[in-house]
Amino acid sequence: MSRAIPDDERSENRLHTEQEWHRYWQWEGCRWGTHRVNCYPGSCPFKVYVKDNRVVREEISCTYPEFSDPEERVPDYNPRGCQKGYQHSRAMYGPDRVLYPMKRVGERGGGKWERVGWEQAFDEIGARLADIIQKYGAKALLDDHAANGIGVFRGAAEGSTTGITALLGGVSLDLDFVTGDFKSGQWLTFGEMHHAPGIENWFLPDTIILMSNPVYANIPDVHYVLEARYRGAKIIAVAPDKNPSCQFADVWVPINWSADPALWLGVCKILIDNEWIDRNFVAEQTDCPVLVRGDNGRFLRDSDLRAGGDPEQFYVIDAATGALAQLPKGTLERACEYALDARRTVRLADGVEVEVRTVFSRLKERLKEYTPAKVHEMAGVHPETLQQIAELCRPPRKIFGYMNFIAGKLYHGDLLERSYCYVLALTGSIGKPGAGTQGWSPGTEAAASMSAVSGMPKQLIESSEPIAAVATMSQLMMEDYKTRLKMDPTMPPVEAANGATREALKASGVLTPGAFLWYRHAGYKEVWDRYLEDPYTDKKTSDYAEDALRRGWWEGFDHKVEPKAMLVSGSNPLRRHRGGMNTYLKTLWPKLELIVVFDTRWSTSGLYADYLLPAASYYEYADAKYSTPDTRLLCFTDQSVAMQGESRSDRQIALGILRSVAKHLKARGVEKYISGEREIIVDDLYWRATYGDRYGESNEDEERLVDDCLKALGRMGWLYSLDDEVLSLANLRKNGKAWLAGRPPWHGMVCQSSDMVPGEVHVPMRDQVERKIPYATTTRRIELYIDHPYFIEADEALVRYKHPPNIGGRQPMRFTGGHVRWSIHANWHTSEEMLKLHRGEPFAFVNDRVAAEKGVSDHDFIRVFNDYGEFLVRAKLTPCVRPDQVVVYHAWEPYQHPNGMPQDALMPGPPKGIHFAGGYRHFEYTLFSWAPTQNDRQTNVAFERANFEAS
Repeated sequence: MSRAIPDDERSENRLHTEQEWHRYWQWEGCRWGTHRVNCYPGSCPFKVYVKDNRVVREEISCTYPEFSDPEERVPDYNPRGCQKGYQHSRAMYGPDRVLYPMKRVGERGGGKWERVGWEQAFDEIGARLADIIQKYGAKALLDDHAANGIGVFRGAAEGSTTGITALLGGVSLDLDFVTGDFKSGQWLTFGEMHHAPGIENWFLPDTIILMSNPVYANIPDVHYVLEARYRGAKIIAVAPDKNPSCQFADVWVPINWSADPALWLGVCKILIDNEWIDRNFVAEQTDCPVLVRGDNGRFLRDSDLRAGGDPEQFYVIDAATGALAQLPKGTLERACEYALDARRTVRLADGVEVEVRTVFSRLKERLKEYTPAKVHEMAGVHPETLQQIAELCRPPRKIFGYMNFIAGKLYHGDLLERSYCYVLALTGSIGKPGAGTQGWSPGTEAAASMSAVSGMPKQLIESSEPIAAVATMSQLMMEDYKTRLKMDPTMPPVEAANGATREALKASGVLTPGAFLWYRHAGYKEVWDRYLEDPYTDKKTSDYAEDALRRGWWEGFDHKVEPKAMLVSGSNPLRRHRGGMNTYLKTLWPKLELIVVFDTRWSTSGLYADYLLPAASYYEYADAKYSTPDTRLLCFTDQSVAMQGESRSDRQIALGILRSVAKHLKARGVEKYISGEREIIVDDLYWRATYGDRYGESNEDEERLVDDCLKALGRMGWLYSLDDEVLSLANLRKNGKAWLAGRPPWHGMVCQSSDMVPGEVHVPMRDQVERKIPYATTTRRIELYIDHPYFIEADEALVRYKHPPNIGGRQPMRFTGGHVRWSIHANWHTSEEMLKLHRGEPFAFVNDRVAAEKGVSDHDFIRVFNDYGEFLVRAKLTPCVRPDQVVVYHAWEPYQHPNGMPQDALMPGPPKGIHFAGGYRHFEYTLFSWAPTQNDRQTNVAFERANFEAS
């Protein structure tokens, strides 16, 4: 029996509870904070409360300014934030926090460590790096970074390992191809994928097409999608499973595997058949009137018609006369009335006559295969639903296609993106408020980072304002690329920005996509050839890769030197890389003589490193997270408490290592050395990293660095204070944020093709639609037709539906996932507060009926497997996933699984072979853009009940 509680005891308990509650709401200081992690666009502004030199809590600040756009009325961004931000005050003191420099004892991954001092760590790491540089060359130094760093000026990646790797002459992996966030279909269509409309645009469409799951992945911003319904917007959700975002849709389309192109081509057919298209937009802005040869499938070029002709001059048909007319190169203004649906015969320079047809004519021919009945068969979409979707896309409705970062992780993700971009192009839903789709781009702060400034000519670093000098140099490089290197004054600004960036990367030899590291040195050449079965080609991945290398398309970015040392910051490669705990760990890891990880916590990669160095966390030093055009606000984190334990900023750690490397090289008599085509002068290393000895390693020095960077960016008009005062560290300490504005020459900003005006709705591609400035594609139009030989051979010059290949085996189920709700990548998957919000361990959604057939009950362990690998995970039964589907939302640490293997262990991650294409126009790598990337979604799997019980 329960005892009665006396009144005096009740009173005492109540008093105790009230006292605790009052104490909870007491604090001694309050400062700005944000969480500088890669939850794009993220950077939600919080207030951080401190008591007794300890962060006790944080709360969303709700301080975003209102919009002042004279033409569009939209709600402000407030409140912006999520549960991950609310719990960091506990996570930063969690049991997995790294507080002291740690050195491995025994085998990698054996779990044995010893605590060492900073100077010992720096000395040993510097000596070993000096040995590796002498023995193998600086190209044997590899930087694997990502954007989960702690700050753009003082934090991971650009502020630390990328910077010192660049200085030493090593190689950094391009983070877009590490994360798999490259939007290949948008790049192929628009010649860039950095257009990033303000998230306020989500409030303005008439039709929103959800092809991702914003309820999970965009918690701070999904309110715009929901609020748009109040102004009459209709939502179409396309997903194989009924994910949480589908409940808000007017139309849910449970699509078959990779059948989205069939759906959107079916919609295109209805739009064209009913004349529901914007013909003026199609003729002016797209390649639909451009002529294509019938004999080889290539665009008709001036060089085809006459000897010495321009290979980049294309042709249309004058609708009034039927004669050929040259397509203007320097403007989208039409030289005549273009015929859209036309064909004729032309005589080539060699006297041969060939038939030519417009892209639009070829598209109509392709669309004959996508009748409602055939779309139903391919995609599982009922003809009535197809008709309903087409009507919701009918002009003048404004259409917005919401696609987060899924396409870059799908083998045929390029076809998916290109297909819905067809709908946007045909309906004129581009370059207008509430219309279009989203790419991604960081802001302009990287122009002031160590990796940018330190690599510039010495006279720029010696100038009175090196950061401003670097910005000016970026602009000059764009002009130089356009007028001197390419000798093309008609070149669009986006193409000039991408090209100048590519040439700078090639000259420095620093940055490279990861594909050739994986292919040459990590064992993936054999894995990709063995575990990919594409029914549409007999070619292996290596056939494409070797052909592309033989043609020289990837010269300078093909990672010839085997890595011998790896620096990791803001990243977790053993968790992140497909097959990380399988092929990557088994093949690349043994080749590395030194692995150094900068991290705030014990990540899987840290556990398998040689040195784990404690990076300071959010709230522990003043810095900013990169801004984005999506919000156009740079958000600031102040130092609320001292750096915990012996932790340091990533920049301080990097400078300590660099200082030690220089000391050991000089002790060996090395004054300078060659890396690629660069001469590295040892005495200049630390001088360059500190911007000419301006900013040392103390907290005060680093705060001066942040202050001067902000002032320089403000003077250049790229950042504006909220109160029209001079932008500075003091101003950010007052306001917590600053506007991203203007047109910085950083290539991701140039790709906006639109002014960024504080307080106004940001709409990319206005230059093209309103000012008729061309796109950065082959024809300088929105490109529906891709005339590269690889694409023609694959029958993908125009979009078509292709069933996904077998990846990892021929198992009958497909593996999918996405961004998890309870963490940003793996950052907070081990946080006690986050573990309380779900089952506290990794789980997989599986169909309840299929589970019953296999004898699997809810919360049983299941073995998920294919021919490549396997992992153990708890089963979470649901009727909301397909019978042939297994869903695991990503980023669990491998050590959270019973056998230490995560879902990535069964993902061989083969890239799509035709993405090794190169040679001209936008088929060339540049920062964050155009390279093969690992694909993981829809990998073949099966599952069964595991003969395993948790201890």
